[in-house]
Amino acid sequence: MLRFLAAFLNPTSNTSQVSPARLTMAPLISSFNENVRPMLDAIDKLRLLGLKEEGIELPTIVVVGDQSSGKSSVLENLSGISLPRGKGIVTRVPLILRLQSCVKGKDMITIEYTPVTGKVSKVLSDEEMIEEEISEATIALAGSRKGVMNCPITLQVQRPDLPDLTLVDLPGITRVPIEDQPKDIYNQVKNMIMHYITPKESVILNVLAAEVDFSTCESIVMSQEVDSDGDRTLAVVTKVDRAPDGLYEKIQGNSVRIGLGYVCVRNKTDADASHDDARRAEAAFFNSHPELSQIESHCLGIPALAQRLTEIQAKRVADSIPRIRQAIQKALVGKENELQTIPFAATSNAAALGVISATIQRRRDVMSGVISGKYGSFQSDDAMHYAARLHEKFNEFEVQMRRVLPDFLGADYTERCKEALKEVAGISLPNMFDQAVVKQLVQEVVDSIEAPCFLLVNDCFAYAAEVQQAVASQVCGMYPGLNNAAHLQGLNALRKAMESANRFLKNLLTKEEEVIFTLNHYYMDTVSEIHMKIADYKKAQSGNQDQGPPPVPDVGDFASSTASLANLLSNDDQPARDLQINMFSYAKVMHKRLCDVIPMQIRMCLKNALLDGTDGAVWREVHSGDISKIAALKQVDQQRRARLEESITRLRASESTLLGLAFDGPSLLA
Repeated sequence: MLRFLAAFLNPTSNTSQVSPARLTMAPLISSFNENVRPMLDAIDKLRLLGLKEEGIELPTIVVVGDQSSGKSSVLENLSGISLPRGKGIVTRVPLILRLQSCVKGKDMITIEYTPVTGKVSKVLSDEEMIEEEISEATIALAGSRKGVMNCPITLQVQRPDLPDLTLVDLPGITRVPIEDQPKDIYNQVKNMIMHYITPKESVILNVLAAEVDFSTCESIVMSQEVDSDGDRTLAVVTKVDRAPDGLYEKIQGNSVRIGLGYVCVRNKTDADASHDDARRAEAAFFNSHPELSQIESHCLGIPALAQRLTEIQAKRVADSIPRIRQAIQKALVGKENELQTIPFAATSNAAALGVISATIQRRRDVMSGVISGKYGSFQSDDAMHYAARLHEKFNEFEVQMRRVLPDFLGADYTERCKEALKEVAGISLPNMFDQAVVKQLVQEVVDSIEAPCFLLVNDCFAYAAEVQQAVASQVCGMYPGLNNAAHLQGLNALRKAMESANRFLKNLLTKEEEVIFTLNHYYMDTVSEIHMKIADYKKAQSGNQDQGPPPVPDVGDFASSTASLANLLSNDDQPARDLQINMFSYAKVMHKRLCDVIPMQIRMCLKNALLDGTDGAVWREVHSGDISKIAALKQVDQQRRARLEESITRLRASESTLLGLAFDGPSLLA
């Protein structure tokens, strides 16, 4: 038993009998504990703030029961007020019934609910207004038909003789629609009930009529779905005066696994002039009944139910406050961090220009990082590893260049050189090559490599466009106008840069055709190396005739097969073979030169387009367009920001509510 609850209720006798006089005269709660009351108030305030919408569950006592189980009567007996009654489902929205003890003379009844037209809060001057106000609120929230709606009404009742309790009353369960009830009324009610009783923080107050088989009650079936062991289910058995026989055995057997126990109550009848009369009659009934009088007194009557609910609620509230505080702090950090990712909506042209300027700079910073290999948020996306992907394309280009070049040292190219030399025979000595022959052969080499060069440009710029679009979407995505400008102008800048790169490439290849030139010693080194290896081979061949031919020498990484090199070892058509060696050596120089210069030019053109080119084009569009539209936040982000701001306001208010709470932890429950 909780020590701090001892003053809440008048102690009952240790015997099984309950004194009618005591139940008649003593209030349900004689005082409230100064430590517990602030906690209950705080939880109720968190509930009103809508903390549940943030995914943080609050300790709640949820009242469920089949239709006509006596659920409304139990609540009326606890609260001392009259609730709406009628045929079919009367409770069509959750009713949060907050009972609060107060000093004499401070009685008050208030009702709050929030229809689509806005929050309604009223102070009721007379208890007789309650039924009418709840009915009016129900129609405002759920309409005039008979459907249910998960839009709660909060009814707060303050009187000196009340327990400090907060209960959530839900619609009664019915399987068969009547009159104009929706055909799926059972599913509607079940979904609402499951929504409230599923959280482990909820205590299920299951109202059962004494005359029915408990195991067949829909409310029992539903509660067992989420609380199979009954650890958080308390049963209230109503109408015990109608079917008391065998009830003792039914409760003792506990076949439906009610973990928090049973409390039997007698409902107020028409013969009872007041709630006090009903309580006197209830006590007299339990005292006089031969079977029910055997049940422990703390399991009999509305006062016992009030005490049991108060104990359960107080303990759960005290246990839950540290968890709730921690959950609020965690949620608040997460929401604030998320809010920082969504900028403010610009409210003036000056603010819009500030947004645009900051976003363009942010796009430039991100793009500069991607270009330089600092991928940031794109680190896990290999496709956005710009430098690495370009390098792969350049390596493939170098390999492709090798593939399209002729087999300079092969027999076929010997024939091509003989044919070219034949056309200039008689103009110069056989071992002195005419410039026109060399130029013609170089042009043929350039023709063979032209296609891979232009394909490289197209491939690199197409990839850069994908990168540009990805960066623009990430940085500018919240501003549709600015995002469109960045996408469009980025593509335009890349298109112009590609045209520039293609012009450069065309001029470069033309120079390679027209100007046969190199200062690179690699050309003569290669020529000398091949001649030296051929001479060494022939020397070895003549000195070792008895041992067979020596192995064919290797001329390096750019050479064709050894069989092709063997073609040069013959003394026949020596001018053609010398020309082959010269073309092979010069092609190596061209290959190395182009594989450096073309990628360098592409990278420079891309960098200029992705940075300065795009920035300049976007700013030109900004200055020629509607600045406010360009800087307008995307609708979905405006809504998301509004939701986050609302959540943060709710969480901060909730945090403040608990900060003002003096709580020393479990010591309160010692």
